[in-house]
Amino acid sequence: MNNVDSRVIDAAYELGAVERLGGVRRGAVFQGIAEALARATGAEGVGVTGYLKSALGPASAVGLVGPWNRSESAAFEAQTRWAPRDRPIIARLDTRPAAKFWRTYEILPIDEFLRTRLYNDFQRPRGIGDQINMCLRAPDGGRLFVAIARVGSHAPLCDESVEIAQRLAPIVERCWLGAHRQLPVWVRQLTPKRRRVLELVAEGMDDHQIAREMGVRYNTVRAHLKDLFQAAGVRSRLHLIQSLDPQRTPPLRPRDDADAPISPTQHQAQTARAGAEL
Repeated sequence: MNNVDSRVIDAAYELGAVERLGGVRRGAVFQGIAEALARATGAEGVGVTGYLKSALGPASAVGLVGPWNRSESAAFEAQTRWAPRDRPIIARLDTRPAAKFWRTYEILPIDEFLRTRLYNDFQRPRGIGDQINMCLRAPDGGRLFVAIARVGSHAPLCDESVEIAQRLAPIVERCWLGAHRQLPVWVRQLTPKRRRVLELVAEGMDDHQIAREMGVRYNTVRAHLKDLFQAAGVRSRLHLIQSLDPQRTPPLRPRDDADAPISPTQHQAQTARAGAEL
């Protein structure tokens, strides 16, 4: 077995474990995909961005691997709120065959790309160089955008990394769609804000913790919870969590955990915290 085969097999096992996370844990799923691809390809930067309805709207969650701190990472979610004309890669990629990575210059002529806001205001300041991109589509309109890039180097991604990514593309698609299908229909129909509240409830946070995590008012959280109970047809937090997975019991979390280590899902919430309240 050669090195490429070994790395593809290892990543496939990792992605299988990520798929089993399923449920409402989008942040953990996307982060798991990003980490598996980074280890397999050896790329310095991997971004995985999910969209609920269309790739032209704001992202619902982000998974990220790279040399960026939390403050710098927030820009990855923020640029998903740019106008579609400022995000030409994903806009054009959404029309290409799925489960396949494309180099940037295969999607957009390089001279045109170098004039875009995406390059000048986002990629160049963060040292993002050669990049391959993929857009996956779910039957309900959801999208998953995956980018694998060199960071801090003008050298292209090596052929071995690209080959590994291409071989893993259909496995990433199965992983994402498998986790996606585990969600009840009512969850898939939630707005991004309510979906995030549900994720934090599933992590065991109370209302005050959720308000602090999302940067919203306590009463806003209570309003979202009321809507979630109605959507799920339940009357308590316990039954809300059980409606996601009847075998699951809610985790325990101390009320004041501001200094506690954060989970991958919480990390993504903090890097993606931006935008106005509903």
